[in-house]
Amino acid sequence: AGSGVNNKNNNGVINSYSTLSGNGSFTWNGTTSNAFLVAGHAIDSTNCLLFQGTSYMGTLQYRQFVNNGYGDFAITSMTSTYSPTPLVQVTASTSVPFVGYVLNPAVNTVVSTYGKTSGAASGSVVEKGVTANYAYANTTITIKGLSKIYISSGTCANGDSGGPVKVGNAFSGLISGSGTENLIPYILFTPYYYIKQAGFNICSL
Repeated sequence: AGSGVNNKNNNGVINSYSTLSGNGSFTWNGTTSNAFLVAGHAIDSTNCLLFQGTSYMGTLQYRQFVNNGYGDFAITSMTSTYSPTPLVQVTASTSVPFVGYVLNPAVNTVVSTYGKTSGAASGSVVEKGVTANYAYANTTITIKGLSKIYISSGTCANGDSGGPVKVGNAFSGLISGSGTENLIPYILFTPYYYIKQAGFNICSL
């Protein structure tokens, strides 16, 4: 987890780039399969295929990026070439395993993130239940339930979306967006609470 992925529509056209956050199992309509997590806004809503370079990784199964919805994430199936692993990238050359999870980190909790573009960042949760507006496909999408991190170390940029958020080594969510508030850089992330509600269970020790 933490590597970069592209998604392609049913015509094979690459539409966007995102960081791969984590993997585990996804249960939907009574069926459980291995799956990956990525950012919802980086994935097409129909016939989307997930690739790492030219290697096919899976197909979109569930997407949460709808107006007035809670969270920004997508769940894609995992081909038989891949298997779930608890490892998550923390630097360009280092991975560590997720150890458990935190559903929705409290305000003042210290967290760390990793994005394919910017690498590692860290900071503290300053607000929960944030509502944010995203420009998407010539319209505005309002997303609720996000949490905000004030960055104390590192940065966050385009391409980091979908990257993992951790409390210690516990999986806690995935990056949705970033910005600046009162000259302080921040990250918005989807807490694992909403992702788990959708039926995804992170692979961890």
